Amino acid sequence: MKHFSVFKVTFGNSRNKYTASSIKAHCVINSYSQNKFFNFSSKLITNLLYQTKEHIKQIIKLLASIRALDHAVTVANDHNVKELKILIEGK
Repeated sequence: MKHFSVFKVTFGNSRNKYTASSIKAHCVINSYSQNKFFNFSSKLITNLLYQTKEHIKQIIKLLASIRALDHAVTVANDHNVKELKILIEGK
């Protein structure tokens, strides 16, 4: 969300032209900062989702190790884990 839109000031003196260029520079910097923040946050969310999927796989392995296969299958189905057979066999 930009705070200011880029526009031209039509007043004649140099001070207003300076103000317009300052606002334009602020808009460019603000836009760059927002893009950088959104890129960082999307990478962070992607990383968290990957870690969550790995934790779910560890839970499935744990359930399989204590012979709670019905629960392991349920967790795998609920979280769309495709490698169920590999995880249960422990490879």
